[in-house]
Amino acid sequence: MEKELFQRLLNSFSYATRMFSAITDLEGNCILSSEQGDCEFCQLVKSSPTGMARCRSSYAWAGEQALKWKEPYIFKCHAGLISWVCPFFYRGKHIGNFICG
Repeated sequence: MEKELFQRLLNSFSYATRMFSAITDLEGNCILSSEQGDCEFCQLVKSSPTGMARCRSSYAWAGEQALKWKEPYIFKCHAGLISWVCPFFYRGKHIGNFICG
């Protein structure tokens, strides 16, 4: 049930903003993403193992910055696109990130 709720929220947010959104773990691995999916450019970048690894690294680094500054963080990914990240906490522990861009 919770996953379905999060999926609906991501889809609604992406539909309203027309931007890709995802929930990642601390290593930048995508746990859940909006059904809208990535733009064509990001799909191309993520189609190679190297590109995907760099995306994960960008997401993880941005999550660390958001945690460091204790607020959502706007960043430029490795491919030069602008995104933002907001950390998720559970019982005071940083467990993942909300990525959008």
